[in-house]
This record gives sequence, C-alpha cells and structure tokens, in this order.
Amino acid sequence: MRESKRNRATSAILAFADDGKRGAILKALNDSLFVGLAAMLLLGGGRAALAQQSGDSPPYPLIPPQAQAVAPPAGQPPSAAPTSQGDSTADLAKKLSNPVANLISVPLQSNFDWGGGVQKKGFQYTLNVQPVIPFKLTDDWNLITRTIIPFTDVVNIVPGNPVGVGDIVQSFFLSPSQPINGIILGAGPVFLYPSATRDEISANQFGMGPTIVALTQSKGYTVGILANHIWGIGPPGSNGLGGGSILADDGSTIPVPPGRSPVVNATFLNPFASYTFPTQTTVNLSSESTYNWTAKTWTLPIVGGVSQLLKVGDQPISLGASAKYYVILPTGAPAWGARLVLTFLFPK
Repeated sequence: MRESKRNRATSAILAFADDGKRGAILKALNDSLFVGLAAMLLLGGGRAALAQQSGDSPPYPLIPPQAQAVAPPAGQPPSAAPTSQGDSTADLAKKLSNPVANLISVPLQSNFDWGGGVQKKGFQYTLNVQPVIPFKLTDDWNLITRTIIPFTDVVNIVPGNPVGVGDIVQSFFLSPSQPINGIILGAGPVFLYPSATRDEISANQFGMGPTIVALTQSKGYTVGILANHIWGIGPPGSNGLGGGSILADDGSTIPVPPGRSPVVNATFLNPFASYTFPTQTTVNLSSESTYNWTAKTWTLPIVGGVSQLLKVGDQPISLGASAKYYVILPTGAPAWGARLVLTFLFPK
C-alpha cells in the first residue's frame, strides 16, 4: 500500500512537467531522497521517527509536520580564509543562510519538546534529515530541492507512544541565479508523501501545494521568509487508532474515535532574521507557525539561537543550538523545547 502511494505521488509530480523537464525533475527527486535515506541509514539504530501530522489526530496533536526551518541563517562577514573547495568561509556562511543557494548541504536537526499531554509531562524527540540539493538548469535558473525526512519518538502525547519514520515533505524551488532588485527569490511546488511507517503518525494522505522563499542579505544581516500551503489530494486513509480507549499519562481513560485521518489543509509561515559576526558566529531569531485550516488551530513557536561555521579537517560544518517557546499551541501539544543542528556542507 505504501508503494502504491509513492507511485501515485511521483506520477502527480511528473504530470505538471513537460517532456523536456521531466528528466531533470525526476533526477532531482531521486537524488534528494537518496541523500536523505543514506543519512538515515548512517544514523540507524536509534529510536527515531516523525511527528508529521498536518491535521490534529484526537486526542492530542503532534507538533505540526512543517517544521521546515531554514538552517540557522548566517550573513556575510567581511573576510575569511578560503576552503579547500575554493569557497571562503564567508561565502559559505552567506550561502548557508540562503535556502535556494547553489550549495549542497545536509542538516541533521534534533528537536526536543516537552510539556505535552494531559498532565503536561509528555515528551517528543524529532530528528529531521534535511538534504538541500541544487541543480543548474540554465545560466539564469536553478532548481533547488529541499527534503525533510523526519524520525520521531513520542511519549504521552499521541495514543500508543508511536515511534517510526514519518511523512516526507519535499519542496522544489525554481530560482533565478541572480537576485532581483536585491531580493533572492524561489518558488515552486511542495509535496507531502504519506511515507510514515505507522498510520498513527502519518497524515495518511498525499498532499501538495505552492511554496515560496524571499530574502535579502547585506552587511552580515539576513532577513527573509519561507512559506507554503499544502492541500490533501484524495480521501485520507485510516488514522490507525481503530476506536476504543487508551490510558492517559495520568492513568485516566480517554476515548479514541475510529475513522479516517483529518483532511490535510495547512499553511506554514517561517520568517527569519540573523546577524553574522566576522568570526562566522551567527545569532538568529525565527518563528515557524502553522495554521491548520481543518482543525482551525494555530501553532506558533518562537525560535532563537546561535550557530558557528567551522571546519573539521577539510570538511566544513555548521553547529547550532536554539531554544523554542510555543506562544500559541493546540491543546495537549508540547509547550517548549530545544534544537541542536549539525549541518554538513559540500561546496561545488
């Protein structure tokens, strides 16, 4: 059943492209998924999977799936030494802040969230493997794929405390190779693949919609926004709960309605701002809000943190740490958290 869902998703993507572009799009899709799955195998053995639910599954919602945070932004410092690949660390810092830069990167984003459940004692760990792969189409245009492969471990928030691989979200940005009036732009489709290993932590519905990113960079500052909207396509599948009741974390009995998962209909807004010092240390502030049109609920975390660009041998990496506070959240969702990010950079 999962295989047929993937086949339908791929067919839907290719249906929007003419014959001349289908090869490039299919290669981008396969390459970006391959990188993410390879990273998953390297990290295998841990208890991880996704909380990627675009609709709230009763009785408690998972953290929204679209935690598509831009890698910790970084501006351009005045000077830096070149790397072995030819890019200076200043160039890498600037590209790292740009979601549609001509730079291959593989962020490993660990999210720790506390305070969910009936007694506010629930915990959720989510590891997002987020490969970003650019493809040159012409001298004037690039295609950038951004894929989120999530893994999660949920305790006392969702019935059954599910652990497994979640739904994959993949964005394709068509971006001019040069800024337009000082604004870096990218736009294209975003797809939600119902790839979760357990129905309880899946949207159980293929989804798609538009996505856009716009930002400006000057004198170490980066300011921008990434946004998308995903609509479910076709009827949603079973929520996997089957009805009956479960025990809450306080020992009480909670009824669980049977039936299908909610229809996917969600808007994601990710404004971000940062400043990078000449040492390639970056301070950043962002929000990652999701409005669930089906449940009519907002989830709005504020994220602030710091990151550092450095090299281990010849390999450039970025290390980041952030704190999260949920200003607005659905009932039962975690209230605060932390994030650690390790990003591998592969300059061309």
